[in-house]
Amino acid sequence: MNNKYMLKLTFLVILFVVVMLFVNQNNTSHYKKHVLRQYEDDTSIGGGRPIKTELEDTELQLLKLLLKARERKSGVKHNLHKPQFQDTKQHLLKSLLQNEKIKEKEINNDPYKDKTLDVSDQGAVNMDILPSKHKVRVGLSGQTPVPTISPTTGPPKSLNDLPIKEALKCKHFTNPMPERVQRKYDSETPVEFFDLKFNNTYIDNFDYYHTADGLCKLEKGDDKKLMIVVVLSDTSEGSASFRYAIRETWGGVRRLFGWSLRFAFIMGENKDLQRMSKIATESEVYGDIVQGRFDDTYLNITDKTIASFRWTQEHCSNAIYMMRITQDTVLNPQKLIGWANEFYNHNSTDMRLYFGAPLRGSPIIYDQNHKNRIISQVKWPKDYYPAYHSGCGFLSSLTFVRDVNAMFCRTPITAPDDGYVGAIAEALGVTIYEHPLFPAHFAYLNKETRGTINPESTFVHFVASFRPEDIYDVMVDVYQTISGYTGPPSNTSSMTQKHEVVL
Repeated sequence: MNNKYMLKLTFLVILFVVVMLFVNQNNTSHYKKHVLRQYEDDTSIGGGRPIKTELEDTELQLLKLLLKARERKSGVKHNLHKPQFQDTKQHLLKSLLQNEKIKEKEINNDPYKDKTLDVSDQGAVNMDILPSKHKVRVGLSGQTPVPTISPTTGPPKSLNDLPIKEALKCKHFTNPMPERVQRKYDSETPVEFFDLKFNNTYIDNFDYYHTADGLCKLEKGDDKKLMIVVVLSDTSEGSASFRYAIRETWGGVRRLFGWSLRFAFIMGENKDLQRMSKIATESEVYGDIVQGRFDDTYLNITDKTIASFRWTQEHCSNAIYMMRITQDTVLNPQKLIGWANEFYNHNSTDMRLYFGAPLRGSPIIYDQNHKNRIISQVKWPKDYYPAYHSGCGFLSSLTFVRDVNAMFCRTPITAPDDGYVGAIAEALGVTIYEHPLFPAHFAYLNKETRGTINPESTFVHFVASFRPEDIYDVMVDVYQTISGYTGPPSNTSSMTQKHEVVL
């Protein structure tokens, strides 16, 4: 009896084991097919074409698919049996995992969620060198650039033979890269600004609501030398008052001393549909609004700067110089054109001009509650930035604009933006030209107690805030003081009339 019972029990155990092995094999086979199908359909790595291969395990499937995708991009065939691919197997899988996590964040529509990735193998940036509080997302729409090295695909086409939008792609900007210098051992700029291992091609997908298309088109009678003034603005009600005041004063100057001037206002998007509607109307009336599809916050000011440089090259490539300025300033067009003539008459237009009033030894702020805290993906070697021109206003040649656009594609995007541009300038070996009277920083409280404004200043930057209803009067007062123009502002009876002030 006991023997029969034991035989039955043994038979049942063997049957159970066989059934479980069969079920597990089917599940594994189904999982492999699911993974293979998923990556065959992924147009980002497989082009939507089926990849027929017999693999031994799921991990090797992913490796082969990733290698095939890289083959298509680089044109270089890889042999999976070579020893170097066994060494880089883990790195390739981590890279694939990183891309998938970024896609997952975009799907969840949560660009600022604090997730960091440990990608510490060769060819990628090691995020572990930063304290955890500095591991943050940076870039247009909050997307983290994937810091990889793009393969060399042979000599580039001439940018002159390409449509302007295609020529603005990072693959054309950076092939070849602009002339740079070797990093000094005691430089304040991170090595990543020199080795260019970042590949921020996501900014190629940057888009606009309004582009001020045609703003820089010169008409019959316009002076052929063009100065574009890019004003960093935002979507708040108070900023609408700034733009109105600027158009009625220094932004109304269209021709001066043999130059044509154009003014564009750069801003992001607002979730308030009523504000977006008002901006759309303002854009239609004036044609000077450039509105990008990124959050309109102070921490996104680097996005605005990238947008302003790219927009200038795309829509104002006929300009000789670009003045980048913030809306809380009053510009003296006479002084600005005086400087432009000084550089234009004594230098080649190919000169990489970066001119302003530099800040040296400016401390890097790590306090996460501070407005001007650093947001960067790399560790900065010292406690202060390299020399840079204050973001309230600096003058650049279009040659410098083009080279900086290329560097945006390959350097760790950083906020604040002015320190970021200064680091790029150092990597490019660009001389920081300066003059102490180029800007003036001024705390304007009211007309009676405002003190003396230096009329020799090229522009005045307000360092104290005031009520929106006072913006127009303040702008008129300071503009008349530094420009010497005492006549009335342009016709304020109708905001729909474009006007000229020829001094």
